[in-house]
Amino acid sequence: MVQHFSEPACGFAIRSQQPGRAPIASALQPPPQRVGQLAAFHFADDQMPGDYAALFPKIWRSFILPDMGLRLSCEAFSPVVAGDLDSASLPLALFRWQIENISDAPRDVALLGHWANMLGRFQTHEDRRSGGNSAGRSNRAYDDGDHFGVLFESAALDDPIAPGHGQWALLTRCDPSLRLGRVVMFDGLGDGADLWNDFLTTGRIGPDDRQWLADCGFSTDETGLPTAAISAGCNLAPGAQCQIDMALVWDQPAMCYALGDRHWRAYSDQWGRAGKAAAAIGAYGLKHQVCWSSAIDDWHGQIEQTLGPAPHQAGFALNELYLLVDGATHHATADRIPDDETGDKGGGKHFGLLECPDYPYYNTLDLYGYAGPALAACFPGLDHRVIEDYAATVALDDPRMRKAMNSDARFRIKKSGFLPHDMGAPGEAPFRILNGYALADSTRWKDLNSQFVLAVWRVGLRADDDFLRAQFPAVAMAIDHLAVFDRDGDGLIEHEGFPDQTFDNLPCWGRAAIAGGCGLRPSAPVCGSLPLRGKRRERRIGRAFWKRDARPLNACYGPAAIIALIAMDYRDALFLEQLFGPFLARKYGLGDIVPVDHARTALMHLYQHNFIEAGDGIGPVLLSGLPVEDKTGDHGDPDVQRHEVITGIAMSFAAQCRTYG
Repeated sequence: MVQHFSEPACGFAIRSQQPGRAPIASALQPPPQRVGQLAAFHFADDQMPGDYAALFPKIWRSFILPDMGLRLSCEAFSPVVAGDLDSASLPLALFRWQIENISDAPRDVALLGHWANMLGRFQTHEDRRSGGNSAGRSNRAYDDGDHFGVLFESAALDDPIAPGHGQWALLTRCDPSLRLGRVVMFDGLGDGADLWNDFLTTGRIGPDDRQWLADCGFSTDETGLPTAAISAGCNLAPGAQCQIDMALVWDQPAMCYALGDRHWRAYSDQWGRAGKAAAAIGAYGLKHQVCWSSAIDDWHGQIEQTLGPAPHQAGFALNELYLLVDGATHHATADRIPDDETGDKGGGKHFGLLECPDYPYYNTLDLYGYAGPALAACFPGLDHRVIEDYAATVALDDPRMRKAMNSDARFRIKKSGFLPHDMGAPGEAPFRILNGYALADSTRWKDLNSQFVLAVWRVGLRADDDFLRAQFPAVAMAIDHLAVFDRDGDGLIEHEGFPDQTFDNLPCWGRAAIAGGCGLRPSAPVCGSLPLRGKRRERRIGRAFWKRDARPLNACYGPAAIIALIAMDYRDALFLEQLFGPFLARKYGLGDIVPVDHARTALMHLYQHNFIEAGDGIGPVLLSGLPVEDKTGDHGDPDVQRHEVITGIAMSFAAQCRTYG
């Protein structure tokens, strides 16, 4: 599970001393909330002058410290470089600190980096901060002549290594211009007095390479938190500056989900599965730090040229990529035996991101239409893998039943011919048990099959002919089964009176804008670029994709009605995402399935009513113009997906407005 918390035992501190005056030191983070923790440290407060900036995967911190006579800055990143999957997969963070003497007197300066041993800390599948019991953890000194630091280890005897275990490292370069110090172990839950007093008075810590083994303690008391620190310092003349680089590594190669399914992280193909490569990865990272930084800057420049340099253009698009590393990312190597019964055709080699922490499902298909293009722009091979994983599930049938979350209804986990809502949940066995979602029967959803087909088409625009040939059976089956929801044969899918699509708090009945953009006319022409043979297959694949004459919603109701119609339940409401299908069809070269002037009229109404009026010009709400008494909202929270502003859909709406001019 995704866990977000602060750990004051992890951070940096700066120290400065002018000759003949008392030294000054400050930790560069807010103080702990826990009473007594690191009480001897002098922590920065909210008034400390400093700036923060971010452009994924980089962050920058800068401080002007008049009392210390210093200008301090840090560039930090993990090497998530688009197109370089091996580097992006490394469990590594790099920090480059620049310290400049801005006073008119010489300064003795030092930087302190400290970190807690977190091995074994993230083994729970509960959505809360773990920790407390540090049993078996220990740290030791590391020196290889070129690098200096601490290795964080555990006494776990597992073979193979257990999930959550392995080795961490905090390293810096050996530099004759810097004086280095180290304390291998101190209690990060204690007051930190010995460490802080040494750092403040001398600008150097240690040498203290003594180890201890953390115990399991009493059930009523927390044990010590094994924490280590390294320091680097030098003398700076007025106007002079120095550079200090540090690397943090977490080599925990094994993953395990709640039902015991094990995977190896992809980087272990190169760096091994023993969980003892932290020092080697750290040295590799420090060696490549400059070239990675430059490659990231080049990538940022390319995005700025494509999208524009404004914060709401390239900046927003890049920073939303944080989910690549913060989405409980599953990036596994191909080491597991393929399972024909569950559709794990990849033999364990999968990529997955959670929809979000409170909807913890991997690669949720109805939202992959939003995420897939961004993933493809950075790592197209991973995007292919996601689509191939879904193609492998189409024919599968899992007759086991789930109970609906909010009722006693039962439904099958997976029906042959229908795409799953997701590739599984971390609370079960993702990629082995599909459809962790149980709010409603997603095998009756009306947009999953068509979302899959369109994703295959999108990937196929870049892929070779073999990719489309390989996916054809799954595409054909998906469309044939989707057609059963066209009750009257008019080429339009009908909803069935419950939330049977992406917006799972909105019950829909009959024809609606949500699924209405996907026409199924058997006479739809063949898409000429599909490398398929045979008239029957051509007709079949032709109706799999949205066509110019595929009878979109407005062909049945006219331009006025498409603006006002989400479903029969909401005929007076304005649905922000009503043009998502036509927008994607236009974007992916399938033509305009609604007249352009009609689309622009709809978007202008949505802009005025959903964004300017209902959204106060800040964020476009999903639905506007709802009746005062909305009797259909008895499913879950009545405000969810009605008066909500949803980030991805707001971005989609902005893109639609741009696309249609």
